[in-house]
Amino acid sequence: MNVSHVICIDFEPGIPVRAIAAEVAETLGLPLVDREIVAGETAKLNLPERLVAALEGEPDHPIQRWLLAAAEGDQDLGISDGTTPQTDPVMQPRRPLMRAFREAIQEAATQPCVIANHQACYALAGRHETMRVLLCADPSERQLWLREHSPADWADRDRLVDERDRAQRAYVKQAYSRRWPDLRIYHLTLDVGRLTLERSAYLISEFARSTPPGGTLTK
Repeated sequence: MNVSHVICIDFEPGIPVRAIAAEVAETLGLPLVDREIVAGETAKLNLPERLVAALEGEPDHPIQRWLLAAAEGDQDLGISDGTTPQTDPVMQPRRPLMRAFREAIQEAATQPCVIANHQACYALAGRHETMRVLLCADPSERQLWLREHSPADWADRDRLVDERDRAQRAYVKQAYSRRWPDLRIYHLTLDVGRLTLERSAYLISEFARSTPPGGTLTK
């Protein structure tokens, strides 16, 4: 059966999502959209790709980390004088990037494909014929994957997954004004730690195939 859906795969930090998404795309005969989004927006914004990646993740500047914590709702780190993380000028470099990513995801979703990363499920929440998947796992398992699947010279490979979780929650709250993960938006949630990567890809592919073209996806 031909798959007419856009398949968005969100994931908890540390999970090797590209390996899973690539297998899903190959199995279903769909293009995989991931790094192309970063490359495209890097060119549009005339920014170095490394900076784009830093802005999308958690910035290194202590003030920006403080603002992200406030965005997440840490009351003891609140901002005075009526300034919010959404209006503070320190955070403004992230805002055009967030908007650019949303637009790039929406543009990619005009035809069936597999989109991994960049919180695509939030960008396409409520959109018809979009299958939204969340991959999760125990933090200890994710930390192990992070070290195994990251380049040996990558400085961030030993950064704790709970810090990454915190950054992702803050990013989604700022970009989409929603909590992360919001399980209500997903059609399928998989505990990858209890499955192999291959089995996870198989289940996603079969779920996509089980819905006929034009059919309604069920959770």
